[in-house]
Amino acid sequence: MFIQASSLTYLFPNTSRSVLAEVNAQFDQSEAVLIRGRSGSGKSTLLKALAGLAPRYLGGTLYGSVRKSDSKMRISYLPQLSEDHFVCDTLNEEVLMTLWLRGLSDKSAETLWNNCLLKYSIGDISFRSIDSLSGGEKRKASLILSMLKDPHFLILDEPLSQLDPFEREQMMVFLKRLQFDHGVGLIVADHDQSEWNKVGARTLDIETTTKKSDDDELHKTKALVWKDFENSKTRYMEIKEVSYVHSNRLLFRPISFDICSHEIIRISGRNGSGKTTLLRILCNFIEPHKGQIKPSNSYRELDIAYVPQNPSQFFLTDTLEKEFELTHKLKNKHLNIENRSKLLEHFGLDEHRLKHPLDMSVGQRQRAAISVALYGHPDILVLDEPTHGLDPLSRDRLVRAVFEYVERGMTLVFTTHDDRFANMFQYRDIQLMKPIC
Repeated sequence: MFIQASSLTYLFPNTSRSVLAEVNAQFDQSEAVLIRGRSGSGKSTLLKALAGLAPRYLGGTLYGSVRKSDSKMRISYLPQLSEDHFVCDTLNEEVLMTLWLRGLSDKSAETLWNNCLLKYSIGDISFRSIDSLSGGEKRKASLILSMLKDPHFLILDEPLSQLDPFEREQMMVFLKRLQFDHGVGLIVADHDQSEWNKVGARTLDIETTTKKSDDDELHKTKALVWKDFENSKTRYMEIKEVSYVHSNRLLFRPISFDICSHEIIRISGRNGSGKTTLLRILCNFIEPHKGQIKPSNSYRELDIAYVPQNPSQFFLTDTLEKEFELTHKLKNKHLNIENRSKLLEHFGLDEHRLKHPLDMSVGQRQRAAISVALYGHPDILVLDEPTHGLDPLSRDRLVRAVFEYVERGMTLVFTTHDDRFANMFQYRDIQLMKPIC
């Protein structure tokens, strides 16, 4: 079986802007194909077109054609944002509905699902509400749902993002088994080619040129030198024996540390270890089960900016320009409007300033949210998996912007499973440990 794209061009609704200029490609069931391109180049749009979702559910106009060699071909699609994959309250309900839609009897569905619980070691999350799962747990659950549909092709949009190294390795082993033992074709969009070399993926570039200036910029970041701010640090807050209980389960052992100015702090741990929960505690969105968050008595009220794992949840208005204006209005301090233009230019967002954030690609949304957060000159910038959807150049620009603001006194607190991003900093690592049973 195969899927064939011929002269594929996509025109966004209510605009003359297009992506996928005359894409021609054939995808065979016997292979794995990695689709590469910069953020906003149309990788996700191409996947949706191949899956039959664009323009049917996306709007806009699709020129050219997508042909399937067999009308009965089964295609399973995993979106870039895991939240878009679920319709039920729990993973158990989601899986049983998927299997029933395949035509399996109740008994057959339950037997297959019980085997999956053992095979994937996910019994601890199967009956929890989807909303309570971590980003990595949702990603793992989405992948398993995609596989349970018994597809001929798996179309995956950044499937390994938000997975810790162990889960990533396990998932690659399983995808390789699906491909070689069961003949499932893999069509993947990702910025990390190294993982997909393990399954012998051929590459399809939907952008063929990279500006020389972009290459030069990538090399410059490697030469950035960390400055010693030890003598100029100001304590922002103290975290004392903080822990959190969710669904009668202690997420992590009590933890204590300080946060000072001019710092970069990484919160690390396995998927489901409570990293996002700790970030939300630091931002005062939720209260810890035990312990205290104590702002420094010698410091004014802290200004903390938070960009969540799903950048779509960051925005409150209908254009990026209005997001900047709202930040300018809400902040009780002078903000330089010229800095807004500098951030837009730095993150490559100038042409998107009048666009609705949800009309941007996930990578563009991520850059937009971070640029608005930086515009407010926060004391502490909290980023949850900030490289989700970012190509190498965008990741590089993020690093350079963070360095500039940390030099001014801002502190970055972040989580990531992207070690290449983390290792571009000299950071302090706060490791979340499993509770002792």
